[in-house]
Amino acid sequence: MDTSKTENVAIYFHVANDKDRRTKLTYQDMTGTPFVPAMVAIIIVIRIKKLINRFKDSGTTSIRAARSTEELNVRRSFIFRRLVKRNVLVEAVPGKFYLKEENLEGYYRDRRIRILVVVIILVLLVAADILFFRL
Repeated sequence: MDTSKTENVAIYFHVANDKDRRTKLTYQDMTGTPFVPAMVAIIIVIRIKKLINRFKDSGTTSIRAARSTEELNVRRSFIFRRLVKRNVLVEAVPGKFYLKEENLEGYYRDRRIRILVVVIILVLLVAADILFFRL
């Protein structure tokens, strides 16, 4: 692989919701390494947070305040459709959406549970590898 053509990619995310302090996470072209799925997951989490903040910042948190995606300057992306499917973003009238904060808490709880399950599975796989294949 020719590393002279490798592009640096930087992802910025806020630490503890403090907009003045940012953490910069950089990596070089890691195609084919185990870090790619982790980077994709981080990017998705960041985009979900940005989308949710767009609705919160505009006050679009009730049926009466529902707005169209054009008004909010939001694309109907994979992430948007995922949040609609999970009823975090609810269509009040055709084409106008609002953030249902009660469902947002449930969405975060479910996501934490899924992450915990994945971590437990990974720990069990590593333990099984150590116990059965390295003895």
